[in-house]
Amino acid sequence: MMEKILENVDATDIRTAQHVCVQWRNIINRRRHAMKRVPFSQLGYRGRDGPMRYRVQEIYVSDDGDAAVTLTITHLCPSWEGVSTVKITDYKMLFECIWIYSPKKLNISATRNELRIALESIPDWWFHDIQMMGIYESACDLDALALVSRAPHCSSLRIDPCFTIDNVTSLLNCMKKIHELKIRSCSKTITADDSTIDALIPLSIACPDGLQSFWVDSISTEFTLPKMFELFEKGNFSPRCSLLFEKVHGSETALRNWIFSHAQRVLYVSRQTYNFAYRDVEIGISVEQFVP
Repeated sequence: MMEKILENVDATDIRTAQHVCVQWRNIINRRRHAMKRVPFSQLGYRGRDGPMRYRVQEIYVSDDGDAAVTLTITHLCPSWEGVSTVKITDYKMLFECIWIYSPKKLNISATRNELRIALESIPDWWFHDIQMMGIYESACDLDALALVSRAPHCSSLRIDPCFTIDNVTSLLNCMKKIHELKIRSCSKTITADDSTIDALIPLSIACPDGLQSFWVDSISTEFTLPKMFELFEKGNFSPRCSLLFEKVHGSETALRNWIFSHAQRVLYVSRQTYNFAYRDVEIGISVEQFVP
């Protein structure tokens, strides 16, 4: 009976309930997956005139400060944006501090393996509502593939090259849909090839908003022109889409000919940059080099 009562307590009162007695605290800790949490769409705050609704838009987890872990939580409401900071002295306390939240965005900056271990200890259910994830690591072996796999509704990824990723295809295979993928730092240890586009097409179709950004110009790519054309013809895109590639097998002349023969209108074409309308979508392409 007590479990059912606590499961219906407002998310913002759960922390208070944890301190009432040991019995309540044990029930809450054991049944966290069933307790009400603070979703990104409503952070409850009880005012004099009734509940006021705020939003938890984003949680930024970092271990590069003076504390073991620093949390930066972005709260949103119609009239203001507030950012709160929580410093955690022990990695083991990470989940204790974030479990009550259900953010839309999760950004992680990791430099030590202790943070990796703390993230791995978080139950899968906590990641359920995350739609955008940023993973930035340095000198640690953060398992980006495992993190993405645990967020079934994540459609936007921004990552630094991670030691656990060798091909972008393996990353896409962890996703249900894709709106954007941006790999922001140079790395020649990660590759993308035609199999990546084979995985990309159905993921773009599964995304209601379509593919908006696919930036892989900072890694080694081995795409062929026919496979690029297949992406243009079969993919589902946002009204504006940008595609950045490092290397494509084929000639620039062949790409230009395809654009001028298939595009509804050509907006801008120069060396390495192409902007055109196709299938009622404005597509921008950048190719750093063409090879045979």
